[in-house]
Amino acid sequence: MLEARDFFVNQAQLTGEAYPVEKRAGPAAGADDWAPEAEPAVFMGSTVVSGSARVLVGRTGSGTALGQIADSLALAPPPTAFERGTRHFGLLINLDSSVERARVCGFRVVWQGALSCQCAQRAGARKDKQGLGRRLLAA
Repeated sequence: MLEARDFFVNQAQLTGEAYPVEKRAGPAAGADDWAPEAEPAVFMGSTVVSGSARVLVGRTGSGTALGQIADSLALAPPPTAFERGTRHFGLLINLDSSVERARVCGFRVVWQGALSCQCAQRAGARKDKQGLGRRLLAA
């Protein structure tokens, strides 16, 4: 901030403070100094309550504090512990059911012979039923 006269700004959007903060002219803020408490700095999103000032713009767009908040909101949030737990549980249930299906099919093959024979018999029975239905419709 180059000069200021009774300059008060409302920074509630950044800090949640209910009351305006006085800003005073001072040396230019460094590249890493962008704490909202910094007296010689005014931030995008702040509103002037009273007074006047002349400032030098140091950052714009996503380089500002408000811009970085907006950029962080665009990112997908990391999964919560509950989401990780339910995903793990779902994968465990899926694995368990796959193993159970393989075990049941294995027992059927061992005890009842080849599954392919049963499947062929069932397919043949379906063809007979379809043929019977077509014959009844044609009559």
